[in-house]
Amino acid sequence: MNWKRIALAGVITTLLSTVHGFPHHEASAAENKTIQVNIDDEQVRLTASSYLERGTVMVPITMLHKLSKAQIQWNNASKTVTVQMNGQSFVLNPGVAKVSYAGKLYNLKEKVQLINHRVMVPASFLSEISDSSMRFDKMDQILYLTTNRYYTMTAPQHGEIQLQAAQVNKYDYVKGMNLIINGESHPFTSWEGMWNWSYKPDIYVEDLTNDGREELAVINTLGYGTGLMEKDVHIVNLHNHKEIPIESFEDIIKEQIDSSITTQDGKVTVSLKIKEQEEIKHVLEEYTGNPPDYFYSELGFGAIVYYFIDNGQLSARLGASASTVTFSGDVIIDYKYEGGRFLADKVSYTPYQK
Repeated sequence: MNWKRIALAGVITTLLSTVHGFPHHEASAAENKTIQVNIDDEQVRLTASSYLERGTVMVPITMLHKLSKAQIQWNNASKTVTVQMNGQSFVLNPGVAKVSYAGKLYNLKEKVQLINHRVMVPASFLSEISDSSMRFDKMDQILYLTTNRYYTMTAPQHGEIQLQAAQVNKYDYVKGMNLIINGESHPFTSWEGMWNWSYKPDIYVEDLTNDGREELAVINTLGYGTGLMEKDVHIVNLHNHKEIPIESFEDIIKEQIDSSITTQDGKVTVSLKIKEQEEIKHVLEEYTGNPPDYFYSELGFGAIVYYFIDNGQLSARLGASASTVTFSGDVIIDYKYEGGRFLADKVSYTPYQK
């Protein structure tokens, strides 16, 4: 069977506004708890503390350096900031609520502010012009931003090899990936998986075929949740850039494993027989009264699927489901490279201990 996540503002603010000729909001900023900013899953330090202004997250304009390649110049005489980015430029004047950039007029959620000699703007504005995604966690007071760089990974100790997401969908689920080797892109349209702070592809460059040459392996997370973890693996020949076939765990289970679950004499018993090995029997649960009816008639595989690589050895670990909430043990598959593909070499089963 197969089963597939702000009170001292008045006089001070008025005086400052009179001197400089534009709004100041020191009190507004001081009353708000500092907001933590995370960019691409890493907490960053900014030149000024971010804060909430009537529900809008305000950040220093210099945060743009962390989101995109930009030049930012401050004119102390005119109290303006000029930003150059992507061959275009725009000017920020404290107190304005509209900004024109690259042929588009942006209506800011809050006016540009000057706080302690720092120009503050709505984070949403920087997110939009840098083509970054943004999410604000009100409960934890954390601002999350994700740049396009987030969706490119570099292989450990191999700067010439990168993995790039092709299409990012809802919940950061990626469909299609590009393997970039020495600047040359090789698309793998069928590859997919999660690409977020919890789960990203795992990349390995090791000799997996025992021929003295390294291959690339990518392990993706297809789905996760309570009682669910589904991963898959892809291996690529780095010389011809072709994917090497891997025997599916479904085919291996079908070919090599027979199992049954019985309820009799107050015991739920699991029996598993691996091809050319002795049968393994163990008691999964004891009961009184009528036999439980929520167990399957045989073990199911597919809810828990892990792949891992250790010292050039590709292996898989499959959770054996006895019911929708019960697992009886793990099936381990060690692969070998033979005839141009990876096939099951050793298959074993380890019951969970009570």
